[in-house]
Amino acid sequence: MRDFGHDVDLPVYDSDGFLRIAKIVIDGEVYVDFEVTKKEIENQSKSE
Repeated sequence: MRDFGHDVDLPVYDSDGFLRIAKIVIDGEVYVDFEVTKKEIENQSKSE
């Protein structure tokens, strides 16, 4: 994406020896936010 002139932000962190992607931001717009999705799934499973 950077080769095509886009500003890309892909923060990663280590969790138990695995690299995790926190979110994908392209040209300042968040396309995928795994932390928000994870919280939504946790809340959904608690309410069931």
